[in-house]
Amino acid sequence: MREELLRELLERVDRIRRKLKFQLIIVCGSVARGEYVENLSDIDLIIVDERFKEIDFWSRISSVIEYFDIGVPVDVLCFTPGEFINQLRRLNFFVLDAIEFGIPLPRGSAIYSKARRVLEELKKKHRLKPTTKGWRFHIKSECRE
Repeated sequence: MREELLRELLERVDRIRRKLKFQLIIVCGSVARGEYVENLSDIDLIIVDERFKEIDFWSRISSVIEYFDIGVPVDVLCFTPGEFINQLRRLNFFVLDAIEFGIPLPRGSAIYSKARRVLEELKKKHRLKPTTKGWRFHIKSECRE
């Protein structure tokens, strides 16, 4: 992806984040991995904000998507901070990727910093490793005879 296009897209998304006062937006997927193809790819976003606790999961998307008319298709997932960390602990691969490779807005977000710490703990606990096809992990069996 051209550096100037990436910068422009990030600026557009961050303007919306500031206007709507979202706690955190993570730009993830092909944009974050540097695999974005102009006129072919979409932009994947995870929005994290405490205000989502009053809105059911699927209604959240329709409540925010209209604001992201930024000239390219956008896919959005919306979580409260607690849900976001819970999805990470449940090894949701999309959320793992977002933390490992995503671009957080704002860059100094406390929620993102916490998620990075949790991811590092999970990497050690489950021997998590990103691969070209997803994530590799090992879960110890707690079964005893």
